[in-house]
Amino acid sequence: MKKEISFLDVVKILRGKWWVLLISLIVSGCFAYLYTTFVMQPIYVSRGMVYVDSDRREVLAGSEKPDDITYSKIVTSGMLATTYIELLRGNTFLQNVSETADVSLTSDQIRGLLSAVPQNETQVVEISIQHTDPEVAKRLVDKIQELSKDEVKDIIKGGSVEIVDPASLPIKPAKPSKAQNTFFGMIFGGLLAAVIITLMNIFDTRVKDQNDLTARYDYPILGLIPSIRASAKNYYHSRPVLTPSNAGAKDNT
Repeated sequence: MKKEISFLDVVKILRGKWWVLLISLIVSGCFAYLYTTFVMQPIYVSRGMVYVDSDRREVLAGSEKPDDITYSKIVTSGMLATTYIELLRGNTFLQNVSETADVSLTSDQIRGLLSAVPQNETQVVEISIQHTDPEVAKRLVDKIQELSKDEVKDIIKGGSVEIVDPASLPIKPAKPSKAQNTFFGMIFGGLLAAVIITLMNIFDTRVKDQNDLTARYDYPILGLIPSIRASAKNYYHSRPVLTPSNAGAKDNT
């Protein structure tokens, strides 16, 4: 027979098993930390930035100021940035990147590692590659920045790309986070232990004391039968212990 318990009953059950929850938190946290440290591969991210323009801005003769950028040119360049991002994801372009970068990756694999995002809706696009090898990640970003110049010129008339920030060589891995995985591991272990403890109590149909009887049935309790084992244990503990001194006194009487 299943027992119906309330939220307060669950809290009482878990409070009585606090040490199990504590052990579960520690064990699961240690497991998550060790798994993150020794099993999961670190992922490095290399980033670079390019500036996409609708045409090449030429410097006026005898002046240090470039041509004025009109509102229509800004809008056109913004649309060009979106088109530029789509060109980076093309199979032909990524296959060319793979061959020139000398990496054993297909175009689909590079596409899965690639991220190109315009910065604050401007003409500046951040290109990033994540890989287990920081050198490979940097080399791919370098080739994407370099080859995208000719790609934009050949496909989009009047388009140009300028490198703002060259590809960076990542030193520290971007993920996984040991602290984050340890925290979530502890949370998962604690919740799992709490669920198991609660389910074990719900499906436990044994009657342990009079409180279980009154909780399940509406009949009054007329009396309690003492446990024979408990009575025998108390009897043996209450028996006087004979020592040589009191044993001799008993013989003299």
